[in-house]
Amino acid sequence: MRDPYVIITAFLAGETTDEENRELVSWRCKSDENNMLFLQLKELWQISEAKSGNIDHRKQILRSRIENGINLKKQLILQRKLNVYKAYFAAAVIVFFAILAGLYLFYAPQKKGADQDVIFKTPSGQKAEIVLPDGTHIWLNSESVISYSADYNKNKRKVNLVGEAFFDVAADKENLFEVYTENVCVRAYGTSFNVKAYKEDDRSDISLLEGQIDVICNANRSIIADMKPNQRLQIDLNNMKYELIHCNTMVDAIWRYRCLKIERETVPSLVKKMERWYGVDIDWKDSDKNTFLYWMTIKTESLTEMLELINKITPIEYSINGEEVIMRNK
Repeated sequence: MRDPYVIITAFLAGETTDEENRELVSWRCKSDENNMLFLQLKELWQISEAKSGNIDHRKQILRSRIENGINLKKQLILQRKLNVYKAYFAAAVIVFFAILAGLYLFYAPQKKGADQDVIFKTPSGQKAEIVLPDGTHIWLNSESVISYSADYNKNKRKVNLVGEAFFDVAADKENLFEVYTENVCVRAYGTSFNVKAYKEDDRSDISLLEGQIDVICNANRSIIADMKPNQRLQIDLNNMKYELIHCNTMVDAIWRYRCLKIERETVPSLVKKMERWYGVDIDWKDSDKNTFLYWMTIKTESLTEMLELINKITPIEYSINGEEVIMRNK
């Protein structure tokens, strides 16, 4: 592959050929470091759009960043630890530079054998984008874990999820793509969908944006739903009853654009979303007395600004001590 920075710049400008696109995908899949470098440049490109809509100018911004001595590889800080057997890599913390400050990706690549797993984790308040060996893109939400076998894509495409993730699956009619949560399996060939399956939640949601998917019960392997676009499957995890509804599923996946959508949320649901979004622990005193349903959209608002928004809707008092938040109804 010729200079990857040249191809990446052309790709971001929409000027690459099909062959160059394949080369870029291959280069990104060769190593996690390559993929992270691509994501950093992509972030720079998107930020430059706010400064100038001119393609040539944005190319120059990207080029000057590279030529002015910004060594992207050195700005990717990887901390590795070995366990007592020195056989596996433990969770590593990847800290992007200032533009990507706040995004932490815990990566535990256990690659000693084909039967071992590659694991990605996101801590509270953080998100990450992952590209699998087949080109499938995964956006991982806060407090989530994705794992897959080291021989992924050789025999089958299977990943395990705890938490929430958005999947943009690379099309492959010969090989199914499967997402396993604790209770269900989502099966697809090539499509876009969101899966929310936190262990501590009472409900799991599967939302389809494009294509078609099957949702299968892990317990008896029966098909729960054959889903079409703009459908959300809501599963009550207490009794495994489910409901298939029609809705704007873009809302369910909007979090990957750093936007938190609150729609008809009760206090317990709102608290969980806030904790994951801001990476804090919230204790809302007497919350059972508050039956209000909340509607709001959060983009760049700080935790304090979010609390002030809630205060305008339902008067509250609050205190913030580091990562601990205490709220009381007035």
